[in-house]
Amino acid sequence: MPKSKVRKKNDFTINPVSRTPVKVKAGPSSVWFVVLFVGLMLIGLVWLLVFQLAASGYDTPEPLMWMADLG
Repeated sequence: MPKSKVRKKNDFTINPVSRTPVKVKAGPSSVWFVVLFVGLMLIGLVWLLVFQLAASGYDTPEPLMWMADLG
C-alpha cells in the first residue's frame, strides 16, 4: 500500500489590521429602561412577599404549599 504524503502546514499570521481595538459607544441606560427595570423588580418582590405570607397558614390551598416549603 502506498504511503500518503505529509503536507507542510502553513504558518498562520494574524492580520494586524483586524486586531486593532474598536471603541464601543455605549452610554448610560435610558430613563424609561431604569424605571421599568426597578418597577418590575418591586412588583416581583411584592408578589413573593404576598404569596409567602399567604402560604404560611394551615388552611392554605395546595398550589401555594410549595411556597411555604421554601422557608
